Amino acid sequence: HSYSGIKMPPNKLTMVEGRLRRRLKATGHATFAQYCYYLFEQDGLDTESVHLIDRFAAPIGPVRLSILQFAVCAVLSAGAAFLFETVDLASVRAGIGPILYGGFLSVGVAYTLQVVAQRTADPSHAAVILSLEGAFAALGGWLVLGETLTPRGLLGCGLMLVGSLVSQLLGQNQRGKPKLPTLNSV
Repeated sequence: HSYSGIKMPPNKLTMVEGRLRRRLKATGHATFAQYCYYLFEQDGLDTESVHLIDRFAAPIGPVRLSILQFAVCAVLSAGAAFLFETVDLASVRAGIGPILYGGFLSVGVAYTLQVVAQRTADPSHAAVILSLEGAFAALGGWLVLGETLTPRGLLGCGLMLVGSLVSQLLGQNQRGKPKLPTLNSV
């Protein structure tokens, strides 16, 4: 907290450390530094975001969490645009389709559906589903925005979907649940 310039009274620091220690224990990290390095790896960030949604969706509600996330994303994105880009009305009008797609469909609708669905999903299952985010983004851009998606890209999206389904079904076998049907049983 001192490195980032966040002012925190000692009693709040103790509370935050106590809550983070549970995540350290759950992820197998001995120090906060190890946990921070883990967070900045792609797998760590994806996994922890699933656990954060799992943790906060129940107390405040999935729709309220989505609205809060949407508002924070909009404010941060607008701030970054004004800081690092030349923003003019003609450019905004020209790019309104992708802006609305990214803002409302990708962040608003997709994230809200994710949070609502994740309320009852096991976090490990949610992580596998979320690994398909890139495939769904490519398909959404192709279907909604008319972006180019080659047959190779479509095949890649399909393989990712099949791989995630197979991993879930084979994982059920290892836990003693119903096995995959064989060609003889179909």
